[in-house]
Amino acid sequence: MWDRLGFMPPGMWRVKGNLRMAFLEGDDKNLVEDGGPSGLETDELRIACMERGIDVLGKSESDMRMWLGDWLRLTAAEDLTERRRRMTTLLMTRQEHWPQTRDFAVPEWHL
Repeated sequence: MWDRLGFMPPGMWRVKGNLRMAFLEGDDKNLVEDGGPSGLETDELRIACMERGIDVLGKSESDMRMWLGDWLRLTAAEDLTERRRRMTTLLMTRQEHWPQTRDFAVPEWHL
């Protein structure tokens, strides 16, 4: 229905964004508890990368493991708001331009 109207109500974006971020937070927690990217099968690894907006086309398994490991390292934060801001920054940035260190600037807002 929203495709026919050509827009989606703003409140729906908020709901979908919150659900997506909550999913990624839980998935990240599970990944860390299960040994990180090295514990994933190739198909699981590809899906995990795609869910985080990481380009997997033509990428080797080792590249995907490296990018997913970088995601987990760069988004790690005890504070939920800080973690979401870090996730927002990475989701809005191509992985080639992700920061190398954890001391990068995060926006005041988050998805």
